[in-house]
Amino acid sequence: MKNKLLVFSLFLVFILVLSQTRTPIAHIIERDPPSVFNFGPGGITTFYYREYGKRRVSILYNLQELRGFDPQSHVLMLLSPDRRVENVNYLVEWVDSGGVAVICDELNYSIDVLKVLGIEYNSDVSGIAVARCALGNETIDILIDVAKKLKAVNSDAKPLCFYGIEPIAYNVSLGRGYAIIVGDSSLVINEILSQPTIAKNNTKFVEFLINDRNLLIYEGSRLYTPIYAQVIAQYIDVVLNGLTRVLRWVISERGAVGSLGVALGVTAILMMYIALRFGIQTNPKKYLQLQSTIRNTAESTWERLLIGVSAWEKLEIGMEKE
Repeated sequence: MKNKLLVFSLFLVFILVLSQTRTPIAHIIERDPPSVFNFGPGGITTFYYREYGKRRVSILYNLQELRGFDPQSHVLMLLSPDRRVENVNYLVEWVDSGGVAVICDELNYSIDVLKVLGIEYNSDVSGIAVARCALGNETIDILIDVAKKLKAVNSDAKPLCFYGIEPIAYNVSLGRGYAIIVGDSSLVINEILSQPTIAKNNTKFVEFLINDRNLLIYEGSRLYTPIYAQVIAQYIDVVLNGLTRVLRWVISERGAVGSLGVALGVTAILMMYIALRFGIQTNPKKYLQLQSTIRNTAESTWERLLIGVSAWEKLEIGMEKE
């Protein structure tokens, strides 16, 4: 017990010392990107967990990691990075060996990848709109939101989706693989997938692109804000201030009634702890009978001791008279 208290005390001291430093203890993703770590409307956590139940899903932080995944059985999704993508040559090499890359981006941070594939950005599509896509012999309409029209300078690029008469998605052949370029990264964000009617065609389109392959999601170009250990001190301060206000209200505002309520509450908590710690007697009647027997035995023993002491005193007095 003493050892546990010592360890706990040392832990508290460590936390208090740590809370006075600027040591990063966590990182929060910035903005509202289509990231598996963003639970907001623009994130793709819903999509990620759905796919995780269907196939093997892995997260990459550097395109060099592609060398560890079979290009014939995987598809890479690169969704609207927050800064320029590095090591593009590894992506090109992987796709050329039979991999499939799905690059969805309406910003300019994927521009190095698009240049290699012979695709350029064109004008913007403002607000929410509908694009028409060809899935084999089938045509479906998908929802896009703040997208980019695209144009190809590569004869191997085939238009896949159109906004009106202008392409917003291309299929680009590269060696034994191919890349799908889409001028919008919001196809399967949480906000879309939370509305089944709207999500139906978008999900169908993305599932068509993934096919029966395992999924790789690139998260290497995100921006994060560090959370420092000083937040612990702020949290402790908020908790203590809250408790102080509650106690002040109980004592000053409610008076004796409030204090009685607190006392009863503490008593109830102690009784609950004792019951959980030591258990509750399953047969109270038997327990009370046992306690009664023990008490009677103790009283009987005490009476006999008193009789013995009295007899001893009488014997001692008689011996003194003789």
